[in-house]
Formats: sequence, structure tokens, C-alpha cells
Amino acid sequence: MKNTSLTTLIIALATLGASAQVGSQLHVLREHSAYVNCVAFTPDSIFVVSGGYDQKIVVWDLEKLKPSQVHKGHASFVNSICVSPDGKYMASGGQDKTVMIWEIGKKNPIRTLYGHEYGIMSTAFSPDGLSVASASADKTIRIWNLINGLTRQILLGHEDVVNDVCFRPDGRQLASASADETIKIWNTNTGEIVRTITGHSNWVQSVTYSPDGKYLVSGSGDQTIRVWEVASGQQVLKIEVETFLSNTVEVSSDGKYILSESEDDVVSLFDFQTGAELCRFVGHSNWVEDAVFSPDGRQIATSAADNTVRLWALPERYQIKPPSAPDQEPDQTPEDRGGEQPGNGPEEGRLPNAPE
Repeated sequence: MKNTSLTTLIIALATLGASAQVGSQLHVLREHSAYVNCVAFTPDSIFVVSGGYDQKIVVWDLEKLKPSQVHKGHASFVNSICVSPDGKYMASGGQDKTVMIWEIGKKNPIRTLYGHEYGIMSTAFSPDGLSVASASADKTIRIWNLINGLTRQILLGHEDVVNDVCFRPDGRQLASASADETIKIWNTNTGEIVRTITGHSNWVQSVTYSPDGKYLVSGSGDQTIRVWEVASGQQVLKIEVETFLSNTVEVSSDGKYILSESEDDVVSLFDFQTGAELCRFVGHSNWVEDAVFSPDGRQIATSAADNTVRLWALPERYQIKPPSAPDQEPDQTPEDRGGEQPGNGPEEGRLPNAPE
């Protein structure tokens, strides 16, 4: 977005132009017996994890192209799955009002986190991997200390279901998307609202930060994907799409591309600065629920209401170079961590071992 003036709003209509490519489908992964709501890669791009309406969490071995583990711990469907920055853990959010923390490779969850009054819509690990944020249909966001399993903060301010949540790459802020048509930015140290962003005219279903933390990208039921400047809250890009609801938005690790639905069963790659559609991925037979870039920058994974997870090759010209290490902030004090000591758990700075 470096070349975009904030005084000029760019509006792009997502249509398949002559220069747009069609992505190659690599594999169709079948294990779920119902809608697959969510999908995530491990940081090494060796595994994909997925969760669905069948209450299953599946860990897929991408070399063997089959499940290495199938978990069934939630009492209702799985809405969200995310993997810790070190690739050792995953956090799942269920319609059963719980967040479950799993050690990858182990059968049983490490922790089950209780406190929300309605289903969990989204989960996100903090950049340091010691906290998880959960967004719920109860209109709240909770930040959990994974060392002791306690709620660190309850964020209040949305007036309807909170559909998505994400940490800024430096961990100092959290962004949330809600059915109340707003995006909120929160200070993760104080729990205070930094800014409320308005502009969407329907549910905001998804939100994510750009890798540099300067922009937010959101998807909505108003059939738009929008880019906002974090510092000012100003909208700098609007992409009009044909899907009823943008269930997912992702930004590539180099900040050049946006991945989202352009039609209900089609995922497209958009230029982050202009909104132009560069590539589309066609093959699902029902609406797409989630789409993510692989950390190695070579593939994307999608999950959909056709009960499948699919892997796609990014065209070579759009493959992503591995990101450089982010700038490190000075060590945080206990006050910076929300008043908690990291040693409150079984072992300082470590999660408990999973029961066999």
C-alpha cells in the first residue's frame, strides 16, 4: 500500500480479466463427513490441520496425503483452528463454547478453556505463543494465559457476534470483526479499545493484519473486501466481489497479495495495492469456508462446505519468498503482559505436557 494515497480511495471490481491465471489444484483431501469450517498450516508447511461440522480435527500429513491424526474432543462442530508460532500446539474453537489446546502428535487436549457463554467463532495465538484469543457469539473476546489456563482479559464492546480475531504481528494490538458491522482494535496490555472502524454495511466476517501491522484487511456480507490504515482507521482500498459473505481474508507474508473468496465456491488472489484479481482457484462444489497461504509461499489450502480440504499451487510468479524476522521489541514487564507472571504454570514459559 506504499503507493496508495490515503486521500484517494481505490475501488476494484473483482472480475476475471485476460491476465488473471487459474491456479492448479494439487490434491483433494477427504476425511470429513460434513462442512469443513477451518484450515491452517503448521509453520514448516509439512502438515495441514482442519476442523468441521463433524466435530473432527484432522491433522494431514502432506507428504503421505492422508491423516496422521484425527481428534474428536468437541461436543459440537469445530468453528476455528490455529497453530502456534513454534508449530507444537493448536487451538480449536467449538460451538460447544470451549477452546481446546492440543499438542500436535498427542491424542488428548492439554487444556479445555471454559468461560464463553456461546459458541467460539475464532481463535488466534499470540506471536509469543503464550496466549490465545477467542472470539465468541456471546459478543466478547477472551485472551487466555496458556501457562495457567486462566482468562487474562475479557474484551467488551461489540454489540453482536464476534466473528474473527487476530493479533498484530508485534502482539501489542488485537483486531476483531463483528456482526455489528464494525472492526475494533484493542490494546492487548490494557484491554482498552484503541479504535472502532466503520464502513461496512453488513456483517464483518473476517479480519487480518498486514505483515508490517500497518493495515487491516476485512471481508463482509456487503460483498466487499476492504483495506484500512490502522493508524487512522481510513479505508484505502475496496474490492467488490460476488460472494455473499467473505468468510476468510489472508494477507501473504510479503504483504503483496490478499487471498479471499471472489464467488461463493471460488477463491481469488488479489493485488494488495490495486485490488486487481491476479489468480483464481476453482474446484470446490460448495461455498468456501477458509483459505490460507502455506508458510513456504508455494501453496494455498482451502476448506469448504463440500466436505473437502484442497491444496493448490500458487503460480510461480506469485510464490512468496520467506519473510525476514520481525523487529524485536524490548523484553516485556509483567505489567506489559497484563499483570501476569509467566511462571504461574507448571514450568515457566512452557505449556503442560499432553496426557497420553
